[in-house]
Amino acid sequence: MNAEPQFIRTILVVVDLSLLLFLVLLVSVGLWALRGTLPKDVRDRYPKRVGYMSQLPFTEQWRASVSTEDLPLFLTARRRHHVLLMVLLLEMHLGAAYLYLHAVVDLWRCHMTAVLR
Repeated sequence: MNAEPQFIRTILVVVDLSLLLFLVLLVSVGLWALRGTLPKDVRDRYPKRVGYMSQLPFTEQWRASVSTEDLPLFLTARRRHHVLLMVLLLEMHLGAAYLYLHAVVDLWRCHMTAVLR
């Protein structure tokens, strides 16, 4: 006799599918972020320090070193980089929640197996 209720299997299926969907989202955001990097000719016009500083949050001094026609490219690359970092942070939290739910379900199965014997 299978003592495992249907809602446990449903929870596991939903969690597994959400993890797969989030991995697809992560790959698509990663590709989107790669498409928004600075072109090589623009990157070569400026010191590497300006490129690095433009990617850091809470820094604004690099804007004075960039010409006005290149500023939209820098801002696009900066925004896409920050979005990618936020999605990666969310992925770490989702991974921890995924592992937690699986541990809870496995523990519940062990308890139910012991109770039904």
